[in-house]
Amino acid sequence: MQIRTWIEPSEGKAGDSVTLRVQFTGINGQIGSVYARTDRGCWQLNKKRRDEYSLNMQIPPFASLGKYNIYIFAENEEKEKIVEVAVPFLVKDKEVEEPGFSRVNHVIQELESA
Repeated sequence: MQIRTWIEPSEGKAGDSVTLRVQFTGINGQIGSVYARTDRGCWQLNKKRRDEYSLNMQIPPFASLGKYNIYIFAENEEKEKIVEVAVPFLVKDKEVEEPGFSRVNHVIQELESA
């Protein structure tokens, strides 16, 4: 059995949307449900294709900065856990603009130099 997991994007800020994807190979129909679990809750992933599951979610606005593990696990039809993996995810700080620089100033500078 092989499990491929990825999160797009691989890091984000509080409030960002992310997509978690999981692909299983060599399972042969043993999977009943797939879930993602953190210390804040548990969510069921949606089946997209044969042996591929995904979940779109938003990083909670109260999420603290740091590296987290998202635990992905699959259950068989009898609700028995058959596999579990941890996927690291980084919640980073909100973008901070440099002092004296703003997006408006940047656009004005681009217009003046044109």
